[in-house]
Amino acid sequence: MKRVGFSLKKVVPVYRKYIKSDKGEFVLYGSRDSAKTFHACLKMLLKCIGSRKGKFKGALVRRHRGEVGGSLYAAMKKIIQLYKMDSLFDCNDHTHIITFVNGNQIVPLGLQESSKDSKGKGKAVDDLTDAIIDEADQITEEQFDTLDFTLRASENNQITLICNSVYPQHWIVRRWLPDNPQAYERKDGMHDYIPSRHDDAMVLHTCYKHNPYVSEKKKAKFERLPEKKYNRHALGLLRSAQSGGEAIPNYDESTHVGDYELNPYELCYIVQDFNKHPFHYTAIMQGFPSVDGKTFYLRVVKEITEPNTSAPNAAKKACAWLIKQGYASNKVMYAGDYSGNSTGDVDITSQVQRSLTTIGKYWNVIDRTKPNPPVVTSIEFVDDLFTNEQNTLGTFGKKQIVLGIDRNCLYCTSDLSDTKIDPTGRLAKVMGDTITINGQPYSFETVDNESGLNKKIKFQLRGHAVDVLRYGFIAILRSEWEYWKKESFVKEFNKAA
Repeated sequence: MKRVGFSLKKVVPVYRKYIKSDKGEFVLYGSRDSAKTFHACLKMLLKCIGSRKGKFKGALVRRHRGEVGGSLYAAMKKIIQLYKMDSLFDCNDHTHIITFVNGNQIVPLGLQESSKDSKGKGKAVDDLTDAIIDEADQITEEQFDTLDFTLRASENNQITLICNSVYPQHWIVRRWLPDNPQAYERKDGMHDYIPSRHDDAMVLHTCYKHNPYVSEKKKAKFERLPEKKYNRHALGLLRSAQSGGEAIPNYDESTHVGDYELNPYELCYIVQDFNKHPFHYTAIMQGFPSVDGKTFYLRVVKEITEPNTSAPNAAKKACAWLIKQGYASNKVMYAGDYSGNSTGDVDITSQVQRSLTTIGKYWNVIDRTKPNPPVVTSIEFVDDLFTNEQNTLGTFGKKQIVLGIDRNCLYCTSDLSDTKIDPTGRLAKVMGDTITINGQPYSFETVDNESGLNKKIKFQLRGHAVDVLRYGFIAILRSEWEYWKKESFVKEFNKAA
């Protein structure tokens, strides 16, 4: 530490114990503007500096490697510049690899890579000793364990998990935090170090009040938030969710459902959710501004819900419908269900490409497929859009978003009414062996391996249209989504102001 003239007096006081700790696992949770990421990166940089050559290799971890550059890597560079350590580190803005003068490195890592971004997969990064996992609430416990087991044996492996407010039922809470949040969380948000379930772990809660560098203007905005938003975004208290609650509570059939025809002169999106049973749910969407530029219309104008047909055939039927409606553009946008691997009976990578090939026979198709967004936050984003009050601050400028679903999209409207969330805020998986589509019941059979008799196949009944809305709305409103993830409480700020 002396070689860079570093002093713990320069850090936010509540983090000093964390910076100096030699425990192996750390959970930093709480609110926005509490400087969690800054101090996690600072701790790793100091360990990189203080470790002998070849004894340290840290990983900056997100769900997808491409997200590291704008988050953890950017924070690392900021700290290096702030403490005038530029001469000690080489920061490669292309690879996002940071190299100390003795050869120790800090590298990016994605835990859930798609085939579109094969760089930096976990298996390709060897000899890791330490890791910081940003947005740790968006990864699974299995992904964490896989990373943990790959860390090279050393005297002091360390992993820091960073997350904002999560549900008490989340695996991070169950794994490290004590039972009964009411026993250790203060209503004013000023609790900090919490006893962990494990001796080699440290849990730290922080909120904006712990950070003396938060501006008075920002504090005032926090304090004008409604109580529920204030507890979550400003104080970072653990959220509560009741099993059986609606996934999209702002959906109102009387407000959002109507006669919405295709505008043949505006760009179309074909969006798909891949499920062999009951169907590959396919929707046609449009997003376009009003003539006066004050409103942005977001529309679901058609759905394809045909059992026993492939995803490319569903895409073909969508194309046929567009032709019949007189679609005038020579271009179609596409977004598909993309988890980056093969799950169940659906090969995700193959399905996307085959649908693109099919649509490409009719139009110039532009692929807007991205790795699937985090479920909890993207559901909240979609629900915010259904308020019809969302003020966007991205490429479309300030416009009111008005959302509408054509009344003939029967599965979509029933899905919005009936899809629930589980206690972790994710879509509840309701299974069954029969579904009614356009008034007709459908079931699917397979041969039982033991008895040789036919038996009904169980499948997920609900949530497919909600998933398509997540993929499609984010594809149309990409910049708004990116902004919303950082400042999802901007609407409440504007109202409070």
